[in-house]
Amino acid sequence: ITTEDLHTLYTRMLPSLEALKNINSSAFGWIKVEGTRVDYPVVRSPRGNNDYYLTHALDLTYSDSGSIFMDYSNNTDLSKNRNTCLYGHNMNDGTMFQTIMNFRTVSQFRNGRIYVYTTDGIFVYTPFSVYDAVPTDSFFKVDFESDEEFSEFLTEIRDKSLFRSTTVPKSTDTVITLITCTNTLIDKRFVVHGVLSDIVR
Repeated sequence: ITTEDLHTLYTRMLPSLEALKNINSSAFGWIKVEGTRVDYPVVRSPRGNNDYYLTHALDLTYSDSGSIFMDYSNNTDLSKNRNTCLYGHNMNDGTMFQTIMNFRTVSQFRNGRIYVYTTDGIFVYTPFSVYDAVPTDSFFKVDFESDEEFSEFLTEIRDKSLFRSTTVPKSTDTVITLITCTNTLIDKRFVVHGVLSDIVR
């Protein structure tokens, strides 16, 4: 998608993004991931509760599928987050974050850009690390004391990747982390990290 196309999309999406807030004031954006079926609204978790949207839809009704949701510690202005964490279920019917498992292939890893549409612009992320993790790993860390700490975090998550990337994030960059369950016997997560490469308005 060209920058010009994204600019047109941003202009076209603005009324829809505003309309989402009428359904749920916590809704702040929309996520699309190239090479997957991911094409969903994104909500922010209630303060102090990252479990709510595991079982609730956009309209706050009960749902086994839940929603795609942002960590409550993150800011809905993505440019203010060092690490924006988005969670979604790995549903057997291929919905929600099931198809981010496509990043297990090198072609998806090389080509699957991540787009988050918000009223602040379309945030474009380039994947640089994908791997399986255990829930106690640091992939969902969002608060960092210093540039050095964030830089160490970036090195750590890049070293875990199944594939090598020529993209090397710096401490001045911001990243996005997509997280889903692997649905294996051992409780694991599949994690995709992308670095912000553009904001189109």
